[in-house]
Amino acid sequence: MTHYDTLNISATANQDEVKKAYRVLANKHHPDKHWPDEGGVNKRIFQRIQEAYDVLGDQDKRHHYDNALRQPNQFNTAENIRKFWEAQRNNGHRGKPGDVKIQMHVTLQSTLTSWVKDITIGNNNTIKIKIPAGIRDGMVIHYEKVVEWPNVKGDLFVTFIVTPDPKFQASDSDLVNILHITCIEAMLGCEKEITCLGGERYKIKVHEGTQPGVKLSIPNQGLVTTLSGSSRGRLIIILDISIPNNLTQSQKEILQTLNLTT
Repeated sequence: MTHYDTLNISATANQDEVKKAYRVLANKHHPDKHWPDEGGVNKRIFQRIQEAYDVLGDQDKRHHYDNALRQPNQFNTAENIRKFWEAQRNNGHRGKPGDVKIQMHVTLQSTLTSWVKDITIGNNNTIKIKIPAGIRDGMVIHYEKVVEWPNVKGDLFVTFIVTPDPKFQASDSDLVNILHITCIEAMLGCEKEITCLGGERYKIKVHEGTQPGVKLSIPNQGLVTTLSGSSRGRLIIILDISIPNNLTQSQKEILQTLNLTT
């Protein structure tokens, strides 16, 4: 079903006829006149009427829509046409037909480097976009004139959602990691191997007598500080000291002896 079918008018109807048809149908199916609206039937009809008028009531949008209808190879179903205009309406840039707004989930590790991803818009519209290093959660990147529609080149707006990492927490350009050590390791000192977010391995020294909450840091192992930049923040390691709660009686006696000699 096309927007013309929804408003019950011909494709040659002038703008006054479009407006008149919209007013009649909107008045007839307005949800306030159908209460209770069992199953939301009239609400859905009213929404389709509103969607149709949003396109046909605007001469520029109607022009692009009519062109889409005449492209059987690329828009061979009414559903594809609806998706095209639905994408344009929902993208927050209503004045420019063909623009598309999407969300993309990325891992925290993937933000360390630039990479290329294929994105499919609609059924047959596949484009390649370069995702720069340094992406942050909620960041929006604007790719100009990359979305191909019939007679329209739209822009792509990608909002990135960075999936939290189970081991590393982002803090501005730094990463924070909790390292668990035993109380014996804290008292006597030890050496530990750390795996960074990008897979690099570092050995760090825990000095004897280390207290809970002590912070160690590894430079240039945090997040990329700017888009496509080369500088990175720090990896901050917070030491968490585990206290045993299942000591044997003999272990308790040894600790009590040590406590008396300090």
